[in-house]
Amino acid sequence: KNVNIGGNLTVTGTTTFNGGTITLGDADTDNVVFSADVDSNIIPDDDDSFDLGSSTKEWQDLFLDGTAHIDVLDVDETAFVTTKLSVGTGATIFANGNIAIAGVATVGNNIELFGTGPRITFNDENENPDFYIEANATQFLIQDASNGAQRFRIQSAGTVDIPGNTNFSNGIDVSGVGNFDDTTQSTSATTGAVIIDGGVGIAKNLNVGGNLTVTGTTTFNGGTITLG
Repeated sequence: KNVNIGGNLTVTGTTTFNGGTITLGDADTDNVVFSADVDSNIIPDDDDSFDLGSSTKEWQDLFLDGTAHIDVLDVDETAFVTTKLSVGTGATIFANGNIAIAGVATVGNNIELFGTGPRITFNDENENPDFYIEANATQFLIQDASNGAQRFRIQSAGTVDIPGNTNFSNGIDVSGVGNFDDTTQSTSATTGAVIIDGGVGIAKNLNVGGNLTVTGTTTFNGGTITLG
């Protein structure tokens, strides 16, 4: 029946335990030492019931050559200080918080950018910045990233600035205050800053502070015309 050994037990050869439960140690001061490799699967008796390590006694490095099936991954905030996490071949999360996506990124909800002046930069095929979109407390700006030229700007006061030669082939509808800045262009009558081929719809007043030159037929329908 029972075998009680009060000293050491050394077995040379193969030892087989059939049936029953094998208990190793009866206190956390006892140690189990494996001097050999484990030549089988390690499967828990019950699903989702036992831990591998604890919050105070952690295993060191984990080496896996295969697929890791993890329900929830909780990573310490210092885990990627000197490295990066690559997801497949398309996404890389760097230690500084940057995310590089090599393919098409589809977002099913909103994209929020935080900071004093969050910016979206568009690069060409050589990864050189072409232009960027930036928004802050005072303006929404589209600017050429290569030479710094401003392309479009909406200011907090409601002013819209479109510098340089801008061609509106389908017309433009100005419901509020529009400011078309041609300071970067010539002020001659033949070099205007804005070319509008499709007509202009103005819901409010139109104030022209300088000369107005109209080439073609001008028709005034309704209302009062005051000259002088």
